[in-house]
Amino acid sequence: MRRRLNPPFSLGEIVGQLGGELRGDPATRIERLATLRGADERSITFLARPQQREAALASRAAAIIVSEALAPGLADKPNLVVAPDAYLYYARLAEVVARRMHPRPPPGIDPGALIDARASVSPAATVEEAVVIGAGTVVEEGAWIGAGTVIGRACRIGANARLHPNVTLLDDCEIGERTIIHS
Repeated sequence: MRRRLNPPFSLGEIVGQLGGELRGDPATRIERLATLRGADERSITFLARPQQREAALASRAAAIIVSEALAPGLADKPNLVVAPDAYLYYARLAEVVARRMHPRPPPGIDPGALIDARASVSPAATVEEAVVIGAGTVVEEGAWIGAGTVIGRACRIGANARLHPNVTLLDDCEIGERTIIHS
């Protein structure tokens, strides 16, 4: 992820939200997520496998997420976030970052959406402007349908699915829960 977080997170905020043990300065500012090799002094990264230890030692990252088992080999690094599963922790952090960068609008149907009377849209779903939803389609709770999306007849959009703007689904498509589709 090359985009900078604005505003940045502090390590204290990250650990406060996701848990883990911070070994370092809670005020350290994190502006992006990165790979071990692609990290700079404002990045957070993770070490999940012992084979990556040399890359972690050479990394310029401001902080490294690491398991307790791999932490002793990184004692010289200024900031470690120790978690049971570094890979999972990093994935959860990526979710937090995505929510901050792309906040979800409130549930509801934009007045500019065109929804067939035979479609069923949960009141807990978000349907943005210029969306078209065909007859017999079901949009479940928490789904987020981006502007300009066209959904054909007899489709099912699972709970908490995200269809970004301008997606087109033909008739009889089923999108599972928590699925993300870009156009």
